[in-house]
Amino acid sequence: MEGMIQLPTTRFHALSAGAVALAILTAFCLTWPWANFYLTPVDPFLPIFNTAVFCTESLTAVILCVQFTIFRQPYLAALSGAFGFVTVADLAQLLVFPDIFAPTGLFGANSQSAAWIWVFWHGGFPIVLLIASVIKRHWGETVLEPRHTIPTAVALIGGPMLVSAALCYLAIAAHGSLLSTIIVGHSYLALVHNPVSVAVVLANLLALLTIALASRTRAMLELWICIALLAASCDVIITFVAGARGTLGWYTARCLSVVSATAVLSMLFWEFNRLYRNLSTANTQLTEYSIRDGLTGIHNRRYFDEFLAREVEHARRTGKPLSLLMADVDFFKPYNDTLGHLQGDACLIAVAQALASQIRRSGDLLARYGGEEFVVVLPCADRDSATFIAEKLREAVFAAGIAAPASDAPDHPGVVTLSIGAATMEPSGDSRNLLAAADQALYMAKHAGRNRVCVAAPAALAA
Repeated sequence: MEGMIQLPTTRFHALSAGAVALAILTAFCLTWPWANFYLTPVDPFLPIFNTAVFCTESLTAVILCVQFTIFRQPYLAALSGAFGFVTVADLAQLLVFPDIFAPTGLFGANSQSAAWIWVFWHGGFPIVLLIASVIKRHWGETVLEPRHTIPTAVALIGGPMLVSAALCYLAIAAHGSLLSTIIVGHSYLALVHNPVSVAVVLANLLALLTIALASRTRAMLELWICIALLAASCDVIITFVAGARGTLGWYTARCLSVVSATAVLSMLFWEFNRLYRNLSTANTQLTEYSIRDGLTGIHNRRYFDEFLAREVEHARRTGKPLSLLMADVDFFKPYNDTLGHLQGDACLIAVAQALASQIRRSGDLLARYGGEEFVVVLPCADRDSATFIAEKLREAVFAAGIAAPASDAPDHPGVVTLSIGAATMEPSGDSRNLLAAADQALYMAKHAGRNRVCVAAPAALAA
């Protein structure tokens, strides 16, 4: 099974990613001149934003974690850890943001806590992605031994989430001692002029350029990681340009953050849907192959047995007749011995095609019974109908003019012919003898001179 790391970038994904990148840059450029323009406050916006990011980032982390448990590739675990890092930071910011759950936030948070969590979130995410990129460069598609799966998951998934939790705790508990004031009221101009803002921007741009150049976006997963980093880079830049909460730039940045969160998840969902469609198609083909004869393409013995059992039960229940034809290619052993098995196979294919051309009723079944024998099930067909259809089948094979080698048999016509035995199960008959009666009728046709149809007497089914 192909893992996400191996999936190459398709034309569809390249065009889709290009369209999303163009939309991100367009929104960025259009917002820039009016980034510090204040908009009417929308109180539910922030909790909705944080909830959306939490749901998308956590889903992405879980899916990548599941992929890691299946394929045991360290890069997938590192990516899962990166999105887990954001999930923890986003949840913490939601809980400590002023005036959502409490005037100053939960857990004893202060006015600076949410802003510092934002810094750690947007500065830490690209760093963890850079670490993941390094892991891929060094270990590539290495598959871990099963005993190393859990320790690797703890280190590469649990590690970033634990670091994120520690940084969030620092943002809540260390104000005034280690962390400076970066927001006053709704303005964060102090953050804009703080060197940490440059570090956050550079971290995002560095991660974007490094991953894009290293992968050249040839892998689908890394292509969409680059789109996520592009949105994140525009997010932090336009946030600093806006300078305050509630501005056009601030709202745009939050929307870009949602784009960053959903880029990889959307790709994963799309690919899962494509893989499911392919799996469904393959399963349908496999089912079809399992009921078809590999040489002639008509149904095989296994499907015939199942079909006949169903039709016998239906005939018993409805009281309608059921007929069965058993056909055998005449003089086939000399044909194989003289011309070889490849020509024998070609002969059987031609016979099957001639028979199939005469199966006109949708409920009838033509199958290869084995070797040079064919069977035809005719639901709701009485003796006269079965005899008529059998004659049409025999004539079709004869008319096909399949050349046969010369034979010492005086009755050999020089072309391939067919002997057919027919049997009909009437409503009062015994279905257990239907196949045996058709086989006995075929035996009669063979001994009566071949290239003919013989019909089993009703007494044969009652025996």
